Order: sequence, then C-alpha cells, then structure tokens
Amino acid sequence: MLHTSVASGMVVAYGVLVIRLHAGIPGMPKAFIALGWLFLAIVLVLAVLFAVGFYTLTAFELVAGILALTPAGVDVLADAEVRVDRVRARMLSGLSGDEQDALAAGLAACATALSD
Repeated sequence: MLHTSVASGMVVAYGVLVIRLHAGIPGMPKAFIALGWLFLAIVLVLAVLFAVGFYTLTAFELVAGILALTPAGVDVLADAEVRVDRVRARMLSGLSGDEQDALAAGLAACATALSD
C-alpha cells in the first residue's frame, strides 16, 4: 500500500512538473514539452487501467520506466548536467579556495542532516 501511495504521489508530482515546465524553464524546446504531455497522457491512461483492475502495477511501472528512459529523456538529462556544471562554475567563480571549501562543508552537512 505504501509503495502504491508513493508511486501515486510521484505521478502527481510529474503532472505538476509537466504542466508548469513551460513557465519554469522558458527556453525548453517545444518538442520536449510536447513529449512530456504525451508521456503524462500515457501514464494517466495506464493509471486508469490499473485503477479499474485491467492493468497490473508491475506492467504500469515497466511502461513508465521505459518512457523515462527514451533517447529524448537521456538527452535532456545530459543537457541538464551541462547546465548544472555551468551554474556551479558561475556560483564558485567569485569565491576563494577557502570559501569554496567552507561552502562544500556546509552543503555536505546539510545533505547529511537531510539523510538522517
């Protein structure tokens, strides 16, 4: 039951992300936004089929996982990594070595506190 509840929450979070994506990242390619809407529609249809007992949860998760790992999804993740690296470089460019070390230590402490 917990697994189903968490998975349902993730579908809702994905839906909110797809709906707000164009506003949150204005430069996102239209093809990516359209692909997000298509995936959301597929996931919602599968969720309805699961809710009425026509589809199993395992099959639902397999299809959702396959959709997430399409070449377009992999390309977007690679592009996001490049953008994150650029932002990180810009953030650290004005800091001395000691300041960068202090920032890294502070972020590590935050990450540890969140994982406890």
